[in-house]
Amino acid sequence: MITNLLFMLTGLAMVFILAYSISYDRKHIRYKNICTLFALQLAISFLCLNTTGGIYILAQISGFFSWLLNQSFGGTEFVFGTLVPKEGTGFSST
Repeated sequence: MITNLLFMLTGLAMVFILAYSISYDRKHIRYKNICTLFALQLAISFLCLNTTGGIYILAQISGFFSWLLNQSFGGTEFVFGTLVPKEGTGFSST
């Protein structure tokens, strides 16, 4: 638990240091806005990943994108037909 927290804080510090170092107008950085958005992101992440409602909503969003990818595969097969071989019948890497 503590290692995960330390890993997260180290990653955040690195992102902030990188952003600060490549910023060309450091005087106009709005630290209050950054902290507010970070707190909001933590709250939304907690609600999405640790509540049954949040997990359900994320599962529904994931299901939608899976359906969307399946539709795109069907469209690609309709347009290109047998031009692209099915999985397992194409070129082998050996």
